[in-house]
Amino acid sequence: ILGMTRGAAMSTQIQMMTAMVDKKIATARAFPRSIARFKEEASALLREDVETARSAEYAKPVGGGTVRGPSVRLAEVAALCWTNLEIKIGEPIVGDKSVTVIVSVWDLQRNTTSEGIATTSIITKTGQRYQQSMIETAVVATVAKARRNAILTAIPRTYVNDLLVIAKEVASGNREPLETRRQKAIDYFA
Repeated sequence: ILGMTRGAAMSTQIQMMTAMVDKKIATARAFPRSIARFKEEASALLREDVETARSAEYAKPVGGGTVRGPSVRLAEVAALCWTNLEIKIGEPIVGDKSVTVIVSVWDLQRNTTSEGIATTSIITKTGQRYQQSMIETAVVATVAKARRNAILTAIPRTYVNDLLVIAKEVASGNREPLETRRQKAIDYFA
């Protein structure tokens, strides 16, 4: 009897999970994303202020040069405006020499999934393992990078690249942030 009760409970849980998945997909399809609205909203967020625009690109020294790309912050802006995404962060895997995190992104509207992975070394230049507090910091950074990587696989790169161009224009001063334009308009009418 106990086995049958567990089986019935498991069946009920599966049915509930299936209903939840169906509801998420149905809701996403009932409120579909608009590419035009995505571009408008994400661009507006990047134009809001210079600091947001400056945070849209990362630069990391590698070898003798610098690698640049869309940052964690830009991925967050893109995910916020893309809509109908569910992001799940996997359990960080802390090994002897590195931390690895896998993040999955489920596009509820298209019913497709993407994954992003990131690995961070937890070994000092002298070959010693980081202290626990530094490992925790490395885990947080690795989660952010894996999340960025997953989001950037779910959203077409051309749209992300367009946002990066806008952010660079605002950050370089070639395009005034919204707050500056707003203040100028107020000053003009005053």
